[in-house]
Amino acid sequence: SLYEAGDYNTAAIELKKLLQSDERNIEARILLGKIQLWLGQSRHAESQFAKAVEYGAPPGELAIPMARALLGVGKYSQVLNELPLDSLPDPESRAELLVLRGRAYKALSQPARAKAEFERALNIKPDSARAWLGLAEVSLAGRDYEKANRLIERVVAGDPAYVDALLLKARIL
Repeated sequence: SLYEAGDYNTAAIELKKLLQSDERNIEARILLGKIQLWLGQSRHAESQFAKAVEYGAPPGELAIPMARALLGVGKYSQVLNELPLDSLPDPESRAELLVLRGRAYKALSQPARAKAEFERALNIKPDSARAWLGLAEVSLAGRDYEKANRLIERVVAGDPAYVDALLLKARIL
């Protein structure tokens, strides 16, 4: 498929054509939303995920991509209030949603709550690089550069090429 080949723009065009003839195609909406999210089109992705749920997709299945889309358009309160953790089928997904909730709290300038969400994620998935980086960002925002550096080093030790960790390290420097 075009999606699997990495031709996201063409895949998006084909999916839009498909949805013109069958607007209730849930799988096409979800895939189009994921592609739009990857392309940085968070507002369009949010719309596709919402329509997919409206047409019968299980909300828990879309909680993670929906949270990413909502973060992308600055709807932080919706991430916190409309995406219940208990709707997620597995611990890995719950940990990921906790990280996204932490990012929402961080964006709302609530570092203590952000830190708590990142720590909750680590209780579920101790090797979550995103949660460790979330804690590093909270430390950085609080000007605790030494702690932020230690947390980043923990991530880099596990994956020396982890781009987000390297970018955060560069911000500190």
